[in-house]
Amino acid sequence: MIIKSFGAAKDPVKPQDVLLLLKISINSELSQVNLSRELSISQSEVSFGKRRLQNVGLLNLDNDISLEKTLEFLFYAVSYICPFELGPPVVGIPTVFSYKKFNNLFNAKNSEYYAWPHVSGKKRGTYVHPIHHSVADACLIDSDLYELCAALDMIRMGRARERDWATKFISKKLRELNED
Repeated sequence: MIIKSFGAAKDPVKPQDVLLLLKISINSELSQVNLSRELSISQSEVSFGKRRLQNVGLLNLDNDISLEKTLEFLFYAVSYICPFELGPPVVGIPTVFSYKKFNNLFNAKNSEYYAWPHVSGKKRGTYVHPIHHSVADACLIDSDLYELCAALDMIRMGRARERDWATKFISKKLRELNED
């Protein structure tokens, strides 16, 4: 007997799955249609992404995250799935410690401005390769997602002080969002 695999069941976690996991962590009640719309990811990719997250134990069939596994994944694996990459200056929206809610936490030089490229950006800064091309659009819709993605970029960046702070921030934020 030949058993045929249809792909997604054995596929590794993809960068868009990280964005999907963060969004589900914020609101597990969102339908597949709403997840697709708010993340600018196709419905089929949302479906495959959910299946990949379920296969690695980060999401159950009821759309609930495994909080401890999710935190471990975000803190230790995302940097390998979505390595931090800088590029030439771009006009875009701020990320890392340039994000407005984080910029007073660290004594970053005024010249240090990091951004995801976006048409609604008002300031020029160093390009940060986002975890997925739709991150900027999705973050402008959802402020909780924006905070988590900017903090996740601090973890991906790898500076010890910022990484330590971001780890604590994400842990606290996700625990608050997932209280029962």
